Amino acid sequence: MSLGKLVFLFIVFVCLLACGESGESVENFSVSAPELLQMIRSDARIARKLDLSSVDTQPYIRDHPGAAYYFACGLLDLGIDREADILLEKTFQYDSGPWRREAGRELASRMKAGTGLMRIAVRYEQLYPGDVRSPLIMMKALHASGANLDLLRLTEEFTARLAEEVTPRVLSEALLYRARAEAGVNHPRFPETIRKLFYSCPASAIHQEAWEDFFVPDSLETSDTSNTSDTSNTSNTSDRNGKFFSRDERDFFRAKTRVAVGEWAAALAAYKTRIPFSAGEPAFLREYAEVLHRALGWRNSIAELTRLLPGLQGDSRLVCEEYLGKLYRTGGQYDKSVSALQSALEALGNRKDIFPVSENEETQKDRIIWYLLSSTLRGSPHKMMEALPAYFPGIEDPGYFFDLFESLTSTLVRGRDWKSLASLWTLLRGRGGYERERARAAFLTACALRAGLYSSPPGSLPGARELFEYAFANADPYYRILAGLILKKDAPVSQSAGMEFIFPAPEEKTPNAPSALPAPSIPAAPSDSEEDVYVRGFLDFGLNSRAAHAARRMQRSVSARTLLLVAESEAAEGRYIDTLRLLQRASRRPGLVPDRRMLEALYPQAFAGEMHSVIADTDLPPAVFYGLVREESYFDPHIGSHAGAVGLAQLMPATANEVALKLKIPSPRLTDPLTNLRLGSYYLQAQWERFGDGATALAAYNAGTSRSARWRTQLSGLPGILFAEALSLSETREYIRKVLVSAVHYGYLYYEKTPRQTVREIFKDFS
Repeated sequence: MSLGKLVFLFIVFVCLLACGESGESVENFSVSAPELLQMIRSDARIARKLDLSSVDTQPYIRDHPGAAYYFACGLLDLGIDREADILLEKTFQYDSGPWRREAGRELASRMKAGTGLMRIAVRYEQLYPGDVRSPLIMMKALHASGANLDLLRLTEEFTARLAEEVTPRVLSEALLYRARAEAGVNHPRFPETIRKLFYSCPASAIHQEAWEDFFVPDSLETSDTSNTSDTSNTSNTSDRNGKFFSRDERDFFRAKTRVAVGEWAAALAAYKTRIPFSAGEPAFLREYAEVLHRALGWRNSIAELTRLLPGLQGDSRLVCEEYLGKLYRTGGQYDKSVSALQSALEALGNRKDIFPVSENEETQKDRIIWYLLSSTLRGSPHKMMEALPAYFPGIEDPGYFFDLFESLTSTLVRGRDWKSLASLWTLLRGRGGYERERARAAFLTACALRAGLYSSPPGSLPGARELFEYAFANADPYYRILAGLILKKDAPVSQSAGMEFIFPAPEEKTPNAPSALPAPSIPAAPSDSEEDVYVRGFLDFGLNSRAAHAARRMQRSVSARTLLLVAESEAAEGRYIDTLRLLQRASRRPGLVPDRRMLEALYPQAFAGEMHSVIADTDLPPAVFYGLVREESYFDPHIGSHAGAVGLAQLMPATANEVALKLKIPSPRLTDPLTNLRLGSYYLQAQWERFGDGATALAAYNAGTSRSARWRTQLSGLPGILFAEALSLSETREYIRKVLVSAVHYGYLYYEKTPRQTVREIFKDFS
């Protein structure tokens, strides 16, 4: 986009302000568009005096694509809304590409009413007829202008045509607009639409909007008015005197808004006495089961759903049986769980789901099968092995079951059931989508063969080397590193599936002579899409937070190069957690081979001064401690876990206080990086000294000293790799894997360590 006359006049305006203070000639003053925005952001005088109302903005700025749009975003961040809206209007009117679309969406979201909103809605519909936001923007404009008949027609067409294709959120929004239109023309279907919105759609902020639109929260309309700050809506669309809905229904609708904000007990109090089960809505029953579980726990929820089950039919019965199966599993009643879930699966039949699902959400069929197999596994791993072939054909997404297969292999290793482990390798043969699961079974079976723990019948299995070769070619990074080193190959490892990085052969490299990293292979700028240019434009204008938000929203469309640039801008401002989350997405790109620049962004030496200081005071391998901190917190010093752990090294307050006493640190502040790292390094070293090896020390750091001591006793005789695989906590198993992969990268990138040397620091018996 060019800014022609707009930027020229805009620059002249700013220069006049500057020259008014300094006396400098306008003719000798020239800045680029990004520099101009930076001047506005850094000088409050300019921001206060900014006025674009009299500037002819139709010609375009020529010096940067999307300049007017980025100016507008920068001004919005500064609270200069009026001038931002002028630039957004001109972008939407004259620009092209993603800037026009995004400006239209921004304007539509900011405008409340008036001809301007209708004009934008009409133009947006002309430009983007296939965009799901287009009819929603038009609905907002029609509602704001009071065109209820037109709004009613549009919402009827939209909900009839797209109800099965859109997300529940979009459907809820459309139903709300339809209810508004029906109420505006006194359509007799209005109560039916409201009931559909509240009974059938998952609780969200849309229900709060509907409550505020149609129901005045005074004593005449609801029996529950305590602790509420609702503002009365006196429009003629409210159900002020109970014309359409009974008090019980209105109380139910009010409870729905409480579900949306997680007020489970308050919602349940209304649901239990006023649930309209006669409506027979399975979506509502799904929500009610969730409220029950959150408010009462699994045992009481089972009792309530069991009471309801005989009176339910069709999809409502299916939903109830699915939830009963989940709750029985939570309570350890695995046979009952399997029975209920099998009934739900039979009722579902060939359908994937009875509700609209969001993108990337699992199908109901996969979810039921997962819970069914999980309950079977918890009852008996042999029964799960027997059941698997019957369920393979019904599975839609094999990747959804990856963690379940991980639990199965761990259970078999823990039981030293090498024969079943080998059978799993055979069972998965030829089944597309299960290569990683089969590779893990191959690797662990090969480890058992190599350690002399298992002797397979002649001809039943390939040899250990062939199994390691399969794992090397197909497994996740952790297993690929280990398999490659066992095979004495150059080991391609990856931060996650799809990202490969070739380490030099350990036998051919000395610690003091690191080999060159691969040449950069991130795509060059000419192949970038419009979305890439759009996201990087924020960086040019210093709008890094907006760039990160846009990159996350458009992650499927932007290149790895763009994600790297955005991530680096986040890291430069100390937001390492955002950096790593962005690059995790980039790392999943098939065939991407990162160069050193991307690897160092993925494995940064964050808090280098503090890290080097504490490492120097311990005997810990630096790469292992760096890997631990990366995986614990992604270098966010203020992060907290659901269990209460705090800071870079994720310390529980009780543990931190105990260590602080030994180190004579009074009142330790766990969000202080140096303090947190010092306590974390001391605690890890204490575990290392107690257990004598890195794997058990890491297990103790993650799961506790007493639990790790018990594992050492129970799993004695297993080599280190199989010991780590047999731990009964999936979180701890995955923790050791992640730390090892990170430590290998840190060792190689910064500490001149070969992968083999780093692995031996964690598994001392590795060879």
